[in-house]
Amino acid sequence: MTCEIYICKPGQPLKEGRMEMNHDVTCKEEAISDAERRIKMSPSIGKIAYYLLSDSGSFRCIYTHNNEAAAKAAPPKRRSGGGPSGPVRVKKKKKKPKGLLAKLKAWAGE
Repeated sequence: MTCEIYICKPGQPLKEGRMEMNHDVTCKEEAISDAERRIKMSPSIGKIAYYLLSDSGSFRCIYTHNNEAAAKAAPPKRRSGGGPSGPVRVKKKKKKPKGLLAKLKAWAGE
């Protein structure tokens, strides 16, 4: 028998979670110990579900665990500054329009 393990982040539906196949988990006790081990290794796991597949194609859920500590964990930290991550463009200064005397000098050719 094969076991499908669905691993989700907090708030993520089971269908969108990561799926792994395992041939070692065959009963609820093994699923509980495997879930505890996985959550210790990766505390960001929000939900983990174990489905046992038979050779005929049918399946049944043998264990589901919701990790309450993952929902309370802080979101990932962002870089300080809060601004855009790319280079900052420098604005070009506009040229001042020529005054009356400058226009007359240019017209006279000086």
